[in-house]
Amino acid sequence: MNSKRNYYTMILIIAGILNILGMILIIIPVVELTPLTLIISAVFGGGLVILSIAVYAAVVTRDLIKRGIL
Repeated sequence: MNSKRNYYTMILIIAGILNILGMILIIIPVVELTPLTLIISAVFGGGLVILSIAVYAAVVTRDLIKRGIL
């Protein structure tokens, strides 16, 4: 049971790192605004943020179902 908890904790840490990387990519056009940085920001930054939110929601939903709340 403890190893599963560590597994979920690691997944949440990875989701947090993906979110931070996505936010950094979204901020890049503020520093240097070019069409390429804008495309990278929108596609990859937004994609990483959405992916991190989906991973977080999946882990939290699974935990709530396991506890009998949902």
